[in-house]
Amino acid sequence: MSPAGFADVSLSAFIKPHLVLNRSVYHLPVFRHFLVGRFLITFALQLQFVLISWHIYQLTRDPASLAMIGLCEAIPAIGLALYAGQWVDRKEKRGVYFYFMFFSLLISMFMTLLVYLQDKHLIDKSAGLWAFYGLLFLFGINRSIGTPAIHSIWPRLVPAGLLPKAAGASSTVWQSGAILGPLMGGFFIEWLGVYFSFLVLSVITFICCFLVFLLPKIEATEVTEGLNSIQRMVEGVRFVLKKKLLLGAMSLDLFSVFFGGITAVLPVFAEEVLHAGGAGFGFLRAAPSVGSVVMLLYLSFFPPRHNTGIKLLSAVALFGLSTLIFGLSKWYWLSWLMLFFSGLFDGFSIVVRNIVSQLSTPDTMRGRVSAVSSIFISSSNELGAVESGLAAKWLGLIPSVVLGSCCTIGIVGMMGYYNRELRRFELKNQGGDGE
Repeated sequence: MSPAGFADVSLSAFIKPHLVLNRSVYHLPVFRHFLVGRFLITFALQLQFVLISWHIYQLTRDPASLAMIGLCEAIPAIGLALYAGQWVDRKEKRGVYFYFMFFSLLISMFMTLLVYLQDKHLIDKSAGLWAFYGLLFLFGINRSIGTPAIHSIWPRLVPAGLLPKAAGASSTVWQSGAILGPLMGGFFIEWLGVYFSFLVLSVITFICCFLVFLLPKIEATEVTEGLNSIQRMVEGVRFVLKKKLLLGAMSLDLFSVFFGGITAVLPVFAEEVLHAGGAGFGFLRAAPSVGSVVMLLYLSFFPPRHNTGIKLLSAVALFGLSTLIFGLSKWYWLSWLMLFFSGLFDGFSIVVRNIVSQLSTPDTMRGRVSAVSSIFISSSNELGAVESGLAAKWLGLIPSVVLGSCCTIGIVGMMGYYNRELRRFELKNQGGDGE
């Protein structure tokens, strides 16, 4: 149910026929409202992660405490993903999105209070630390709901022909928030201190709550009545497994990031291979995101209509090649350029995967399919970081990156050979040209 006290606004009132003919998602006011909200919530969550990481490390001076941050959030986010997905499918979308924003606001306010109490020495350091871990666990639960809610809303805000461009636009604002959030987090800590930075975080999250009500009410379109929660979850998993195109796109992303991702070992490259120092590491860390934004901006206006599947496979192979050259490079700017290109090609993969997901998924299944996708993505990012660290320790830093890159390129070859639907996918045949 949507929160009481707000008018039920029909979606048709926002999407006017003459706007559809403009062939640009940015001409749709309701979608612009969504994009602003998504940018701000992404910015806020990235800012939150930076502030928490900094504050907890200042308290403990123990790198292991930083690992607990990701673990506390990841366990409930992954563990509850399937249940949350089927729950979102049965609920009104704007209301679920509001609850995600509202509980994010509550959590940020409690974090602000904790920092204040710790600064005033009104709470024991150890108790405050475990309170932060508890709030992160609650946020992981909240995130399990927010992810399928977001991916269930935006496809309903644009005409079907504009879905590819909407996928690019949504990914662009997400990536932009992911860049600016950590960047501004560092400045906020320096200028305002941690406590006032958390206050800024709470204000931004409050604005996100308000922006939800600029969106129309989107009723559930669930048609599989009579099924219990477990049956609905199983139905979502079976749906993904039966769709070779969708499963192929998800699997390609999973294994390419799992083997080819190098984010976890970037500090080691910056320090021991490139001798770049802290500032150089910061530029290296930003390079893939800059590349992704460039690609996402381009694809939001010019989606890949022709030979889409071949282009996707080529992009992931080039992602692996960029990582391979990075692993062998001893020159800082060549390494930076390869990271930029890895983000560029990964950005293409992100958009095409979103397009495949949205075009392949009926409205009744969007929450559950998004939940399955979030498991793939979370597993590739976080388990990939574990793989990178262990491989670097056992095989050596450069050999581990070279081997992982070769595995990525090999997986692309196997996927292209065995998954004919993915290889032959043409966006122009899916009504995704915006015409």
